[in-house]
Amino acid sequence: MYTDSNGFLWIGTYGGGLVRYDGYSLMSPVLSLKSNSCKTIAEDRFKRLWVAFDEGTNVIDLRTMLPNVPQSKNGDIGQLLSLPGVKTYCDALGRIWLITNREVHMLAFDAEGKVVQDLAYSYIGNTPDICVCDIDGNGNPWIGVDRGLYRLIPKNGKLIREEISPLLRPLFGLYITDILKRGNAVWITTNEGLFRYDPFSRQLNKYQHQADVPGTLSHIFLSSLALTSDNTLLVGSLNGVNVYDDKNDNFTVWNSASQPPLKNDFIHCLMVDKGLIYIGTEAGGIIRLAPQQLLLQNSIHTFYRQIPSTRCMWSPMVHFG
Repeated sequence: MYTDSNGFLWIGTYGGGLVRYDGYSLMSPVLSLKSNSCKTIAEDRFKRLWVAFDEGTNVIDLRTMLPNVPQSKNGDIGQLLSLPGVKTYCDALGRIWLITNREVHMLAFDAEGKVVQDLAYSYIGNTPDICVCDIDGNGNPWIGVDRGLYRLIPKNGKLIREEISPLLRPLFGLYITDILKRGNAVWITTNEGLFRYDPFSRQLNKYQHQADVPGTLSHIFLSSLALTSDNTLLVGSLNGVNVYDDKNDNFTVWNSASQPPLKNDFIHCLMVDKGLIYIGTEAGGIIRLAPQQLLLQNSIHTFYRQIPSTRCMWSPMVHFG
């Protein structure tokens, strides 16, 4: 799921192609896309949507809603776009990271949106997806390649792999599914639990699933991370959404056994946009949660009057898709 600069929600499906949601209805633009196996979506600073498919990458001009192949000062990038796509990502400097099944490409643009630099890094991949995130906000993203978590840095006309910290070596061999920075800590979801890395205190903590132990994660395989508008951490899993409790350092799960029940426990992705929480599931479509104000009457022992206060709660889910 991805929200573009115009406010539209784009949904990548595996079999149903690329879908746009305007807040009222879903539509599938007629764009002669590579295939219906849409994997990831990213927008550059020139209102172009970069969409990765198994069969290649499409670039869509959001102003005309037509396919667009950006011009390049170093030759045609059409061949690059025809390679099997795995991921597209826009870093803090506005550069597009296009990941194929064999290489990571960093595309830099001039003021007119032409490609002026294409740096590549050949990687070893053992997972169906590649996680990438510009954690430091400097254009040197963290990326899960070569069976570990590293930082890629453009240097001397090449992309150089750099170790982030020796503390992250326990992640070697794991499937890294998502990365998110919250305060000073970086949270990392994997196929074997959740990790919290604090570079300032130099600590790496691991959270695991333990059957029948309250407060632990609901499943060992974790798929996604998101922060709500009040900075609450959400962790998607194959058994619902885990809500992190900072005070007690544990989790509360929302799944199909909860009240109200989650429509489907297999969580593919999480996204928060304009205060709304979107939950992408395997077989239950997309669930949207909207906050609503609840007026609580708080009775206080006083000679004057009762003092009302408002609290924010999440309304029952809205399902579409």
